[in-house]
Amino acid sequence: DALVLAGCDIIRANILDRTRFGALNCHPGMIPFYRGCSNVEWSILNDDPVGATVHLCTTKIDHGPVISWEPMPVYRSDKYSDVRARMVGHQTKVMLEGARRFLAQPTGWSSPEAKGKYYPVIGPAELSQVVAKIDQGTYRHTLQGTHVV
Repeated sequence: DALVLAGCDIIRANILDRTRFGALNCHPGMIPFYRGCSNVEWSILNDDPVGATVHLCTTKIDHGPVISWEPMPVYRSDKYSDVRARMVGHQTKVMLEGARRFLAQPTGWSSPEAKGKYYPVIGPAELSQVVAKIDQGTYRHTLQGTHVV
C-alpha cells in the first residue's frame, strides 16, 4: 500500500506508481525551504532552524505533500558531531509522528505553497564555517544549557 523510506536514493516514478498511497520519506531539512543535500549544515550556515520533515515523495527531489515537520534543538554545549548524530534520532521521532498521521489519513495531503531552494552537498569552506558557528556558539538558534541524553 505504501513505502516507508529510510536513507535511500531517489525513487523512480514506476516504483511510486505501484503503491496505493505513495512513499513516505523523512528528510533532514525543513521542506519546502531546504531541499537537497547537507540541509543541517546549510540551515546552520544560514542561521535558520535545523529540523526534519516527513513528506510524500514525488518524482521531484524533496517535493510533495508535507505530513509533519519539527525543528531540532541545538545546544550551547554541542559540537558539530553532536548535532549531526542527534539528527538521526530526531528523524526517527519525526518519522514516527508522520507515519501515525499518515496512517490516520493516507490521502488528502497537499504540497506546501512556499518556494524553497535546492542545496547541493556543502563544500569544505562552508563546512568549516558551520563547525566554527557551532563551536563558537554564534549559531543564532543555539539554546542555552546542555543536552542530556
